[in-house]
Amino acid sequence: MTSTSTMCLQSILTTLLLAVLVTTDELVTAVPTSLQIRGETTKAPLISSKGIKPEDVDQGSWDSSWFNSVAVAIGHARPNDLEQCWSGSSTDEITEADFNLYDKQGEKKTLKVKLKDVMDKNEADSHSVKQGWWIGGLEHAALQMGGYTGLDTDHFTTGQPTDAFKMLANKDAEVYDFAKEQNKDDLLIEVYLRCVRTLFTWAAHTPIVFSSIATDGTEVWFAALSATSGDLEDGEKPWEKGEVKYYAANRHTIDTLNLAKEGDQIAHAVHWKFD
Repeated sequence: MTSTSTMCLQSILTTLLLAVLVTTDELVTAVPTSLQIRGETTKAPLISSKGIKPEDVDQGSWDSSWFNSVAVAIGHARPNDLEQCWSGSSTDEITEADFNLYDKQGEKKTLKVKLKDVMDKNEADSHSVKQGWWIGGLEHAALQMGGYTGLDTDHFTTGQPTDAFKMLANKDAEVYDFAKEQNKDDLLIEVYLRCVRTLFTWAAHTPIVFSSIATDGTEVWFAALSATSGDLEDGEKPWEKGEVKYYAANRHTIDTLNLAKEGDQIAHAVHWKFD
């Protein structure tokens, strides 16, 4: 190989190496800090600039619907009350936060949670920590505190919404058991549906959740968002076209339940006691 050829080859290799180095640097710097999930500088806001939304919650493998449904219901009906569950700015990008929960005796506990811990536990129910990690933070704080059924060492198991209301807001809750009405005659079913319809109209200002029993016997909880009667024709009763809009964290979707057709699927409803 001639010296001229050698110089050309060296020049080409140098150019290629510089291109690789520049490209690699651009890829690294193009990644937002909040996406560098293993770095110590990982930051993200607790809530997005759009505020608390049901869609922030996306249930993973934990049996946590009893907790996340109550969190969504409070965030929907009483967002200011939910924001009392953490300290400091909600929209600043942060690496850790102090969360405020209540034990069974009603004593307030402040627990520090690091964003990295939430991101390392992919089971936590945050849909996107980049857009808001408030639910994942609350869940990890609850696991730290313990003391309630459903809070295992490092994951959620079956629990009760009454405990979630106590934990998150220090509120006692009312429980309605509708499962016992499912096999009654049409008259009682009408009364049942009428009661459910009336109950869910409070969802806009009173946090309320309801459950359905899955085929495997698991009780799954949902956050009620609103209820409507629809346009009635002559002779129709309000509950015949009553619909409940609700959030299903296990499906990450807002859905609608028709009371006349699907009301018998509701097993329990729980809301905090009125002020």
